[in-house]
Amino acid sequence: ELFQYFENTLVAIDKNAKQAGIQVHFVVYPMRFQQSEAEWNATKELYALNQSAFDLENPNRIIASICNKNQLSCLDLLPVFKENGNQILHFPFDQHWNKQGNLLAGKEIAKFIKEKYFK
Repeated sequence: ELFQYFENTLVAIDKNAKQAGIQVHFVVYPMRFQQSEAEWNATKELYALNQSAFDLENPNRIIASICNKNQLSCLDLLPVFKENGNQILHFPFDQHWNKQGNLLAGKEIAKFIKEKYFK
């Protein structure tokens, strides 16, 4: 199964990093159609998708479960990206973040690191 391969890969990365004395933190990258209802509606229309067949947050829940099960440090950026759903955070027709998306992600990652290491 795809998620089993994904889990095995994350665990191997974490194990190899720890053996080298490195602490790894995984960051879950939200897709543009997860962040914005307008983007999801456009994606559904473009690909003639049936909304009832999709749970847009399920992959994030599976990844969180994998991280919890294996005691991996993970940060899911979807909640903060959804909170900022009215902002354009990706390049047009692209899944990569634009300047605003990078700034938002950077702030959240910095906050995450601060909470982990500078309490």
